Amino acid sequence: MKPVIFALLVALIVTNSVALRCHCGGRRQCLESVETCKGADDVCASIIFTGPVPGYFQSCYPSFECQLLSSSSITQGFCCSKDLCN
Repeated sequence: MKPVIFALLVALIVTNSVALRCHCGGRRQCLESVETCKGADDVCASIIFTGPVPGYFQSCYPSFECQLLSSSSITQGFCCSKDLCN
């Protein structure tokens, strides 16, 4: 009986979870201005390039890579994990 209850709880959690949504634009080529994050892309990123070729992008991004970009000497930005926070 316990395995059945556990399986039902897992199914309920999976079906009720909603994927993170982020603004998408700038250097990132997007079909729409909002994208739904998938796979390893677990945060919203907003990164500004301040180096020799300035620019920016907003999108879903892997949290580890986003942290690296947000602390780089040629970029400024932030990572967040709420819908449309970027």
